[in-house]
Amino acid sequence: MEKQTTYIPTAADFMDMWRHLNYLAHMHGIVQSALSHHGNKGSDWMHYYLFRNNYETVGQSLLEYCLLQMLDVAATDQFSDFDLTGYALEPSTDEPEEDGTVVRQALMEEDIFHLQSFYSLQEVKTKLPRLIKAQGKLKVLVLPAYDLDKMSKCLRYIEETLFAQEELQGEYIVLLGRLTPHNEVSWGYRLYDKEGASDLLMMQELVEEND
Repeated sequence: MEKQTTYIPTAADFMDMWRHLNYLAHMHGIVQSALSHHGNKGSDWMHYYLFRNNYETVGQSLLEYCLLQMLDVAATDQFSDFDLTGYALEPSTDEPEEDGTVVRQALMEEDIFHLQSFYSLQEVKTKLPRLIKAQGKLKVLVLPAYDLDKMSKCLRYIEETLFAQEELQGEYIVLLGRLTPHNEVSWGYRLYDKEGASDLLMMQELVEEND
């Protein structure tokens, strides 16, 4: 049986999803929930913001919802602690799932994208080489920017490592998350591919862009 063509999201697809995710988080009070649960120090607020909130379905976070609905990408059972591996989904069927939180069967075993966080320079040095070697056309790295000096060192090391590759395979997005003085979430990001790196862009308050 011939394999069905697998949809692979691009960096542009992912960033559109990311903007929508932050817009929904604002509209549904998830930012405020994250801060009330964990405060605005360190990175625990972001951990809750992306992975530990329940959105519409118990056990499903807003990020998982957006991945499924907007990118048609499933999360494996490693969907926790910013350690996500993505697969393309089978076409939807009319048969209801036994459990609403069950992710549909992956269409093929090849990873199509990865999402992972790095909280320290040592963690970047340990995990980044494995991430570069892993299968997948789109790899997203999240750096909580609660400590700008640490974040800058991590970003510099990531860039040096990626630029040291003979030819970069696929696309990489580095996301830099921070809280604004008004306790909204703002993201900086940089895109890397075989053509080089984009200029560092700061996504200002995303809710304003979507209003």
